[in-house]
Order: sequence, then structure tokens, then C-alpha cells
Amino acid sequence: MNTSLKVPVSLEFFPPKTPEGVEKLRAVRAQLYGLKPEFCSVTYGAGGSTQAGTFATVQAILAEGGRERIIALLPKLADLDEWTAQSTEAVVRIFAEEAGLKLGQAAQPLRAALTGRSTSPGLFDVMAVLGKAECIARLSDAAVASPS
Repeated sequence: MNTSLKVPVSLEFFPPKTPEGVEKLRAVRAQLYGLKPEFCSVTYGAGGSTQAGTFATVQAILAEGGRERIIALLPKLADLDEWTAQSTEAVVRIFAEEAGLKLGQAAQPLRAALTGRSTSPGLFDVMAVLGKAECIARLSDAAVASPS
């Protein structure tokens, strides 16, 4: 048996409805992040949740290390001369590798900051469509925003 085989892990979170649920989700996320997931999503409308609940959950994810990753990525992205899906993906992949992260751990905070959602069309396609100036502006806003 090949013990070096890496199985990609994806996590889906449902927005909590109570303060107790928020605390429980925070604890569960901390445990599950040890699996180094490739991707995390927050399901909008799950179990009757609201847009506000989904947004609050995404904000919590940003507050748990996502903001620091955005701050670290900002100068690398700002230095790009060519702004394409391929060039932005390359920068984020290199950053993730150097930081010992899975791609999703670096990309998910960017997705949340750029779109306000935990799911979207392909992140790097979104970045190409928004353009460099808009992406840098949104990421800069997320980098300085106070955690909620």
C-alpha cells in the first residue's frame, strides 16, 4: 500500500443559528483545519440559514488566519505585471507551497475577500475578470477591516 498517497480533503460548513452553534463551529473548524483541507465552503441557505449567517461565517474564516494570508499575498499580487488567471494562480500556488499550506488555505480567504462568498466561479477567473486594480483594492480593504 502506498502510504505517501495524499487524499484531498474538502470541508463544507453550515452557518450556525445560535451563539452556542457559533462557538461549536469555531471549535470544530479548528480541529478540522488539522486535515489541511484543499477547499472550504459555507453553504448559503442550509437549514434555513440567512445571507447574514453565511457572511458572518465567512468573516470568521477570514479572522482565523485568512487576513494574515491576504496581507502576505498583497505585495506579491501587486508586483504582477501581467494579470491573468494563470499568473495570479501561480503566485498563490507558490505562496501556499512556501507557507506549507494547501492551495485552498491560501485561496479561500482571497475568495471571501473578493466576492463576499465562500463559493464562486473559479477564483483566478474571478480575479482576471475583476482586474488588478479592483482585486488589490478589495484585498486591501479586507486586510485592514476589523474582524467581526
